[in-house]
Amino acid sequence: MGQGELFPIARHGTDWPMLLLGTDGFRNARFDRCWSAMLAHPQGRTRRIQLDNATHWVSTDYAAMASGLRATGLMTVDDRIKLIGAIDPAISVPGVRGHVPLP
Repeated sequence: MGQGELFPIARHGTDWPMLLLGTDGFRNARFDRCWSAMLAHPQGRTRRIQLDNATHWVSTDYAAMASGLRATGLMTVDDRIKLIGAIDPAISVPGVRGHVPLP
C-alpha cells in the first residue's frame, strides 16, 4: 500500500459502528486522511474522540502503571511524558476504559 493510499476501511467504509480514539501526540498525515475519509462515509457509523496531552501508548496498560513505575523510580517524569503524554492517568485511564470495552 502506497503512502498516499487510504487504508481499505477508509476507502470503503463500514456498516458497523467504528470508534477512532486518537491522541494529539500521535498524528500523521496518513491517519488524518484516513480518519477524515472514515468520518465522511454516508453510513455515518464512525465517531472520533481525541485525548489531548496524550500519546499513542496512553491506550495501553502503561497509563495505569505509570504512577507505580514513577513511585518506585523505574520511570522518570520525562519518560512518562514521552510514553503516555502529560495527561493525568486519573483522567486518561477511565477515559480510555469508558470507550474501549474489555474482553
